[in-house]
Amino acid sequence: MRTPMKSRTTALALAGLALGASLTGCKVSGTRTNPGGSGATPGAGAAPGDGGGAAQGAGGGRGTGTGALARCRTEDLSARLGRLDGAAGARSSAIVLTNTSGRACRIYGYPGVGIAVADGSALPSSDQRVGGPPPHLVLKPSGSAYAEIDWAAPGGADPQSQSEAALPGLLTVIPPDETRALRVPWSFGQVAEQGNFRVSPLEPGTGPA
Repeated sequence: MRTPMKSRTTALALAGLALGASLTGCKVSGTRTNPGGSGATPGAGAAPGDGGGAAQGAGGGRGTGTGALARCRTEDLSARLGRLDGAAGARSSAIVLTNTSGRACRIYGYPGVGIAVADGSALPSSDQRVGGPPPHLVLKPSGSAYAEIDWAAPGGADPQSQSEAALPGLLTVIPPDETRALRVPWSFGQVAEQGNFRVSPLEPGTGPA
């Protein structure tokens, strides 16, 4: 009589374990995972998430919770060029964006770059993003961020580089996530390669001294 009772108890215990495993399996299979991670591609159109997180404070300290701040709009910023560097056909400088709005704002990515004649008429040009990933920045009032740019100057012994060169009067700069450009006087001479610029992501500060 004891043997059948023990068998029934064992059978019930095994059934309970099977049911528990089945329920646990349901929970695991219902959990969503993201095998690819965030997958974000940094660029001029990208912006920090609204969930906050740490950001580098351009113009003083580090900031947190950048999602509470509005992004820097074109009308919030002024632009200027840094010093001219380079030799032997290669030129470089820095675009410096400064927050003139009187309030903090966030900025992230790459500025768009183009060239124009003095009256604002656009010249053929292109820009290529290099380096990265961009840091998330908070520009305090009067704080600045910069992006390095480089381009080719026409070579005197190369007729093709001379024929493809342009002489701008202005550099047009579009801040990340914006469509309206800032205009910066250009005094760095001709630009070769049909106005092709290589642009680094925005970093805190004003660039090389």
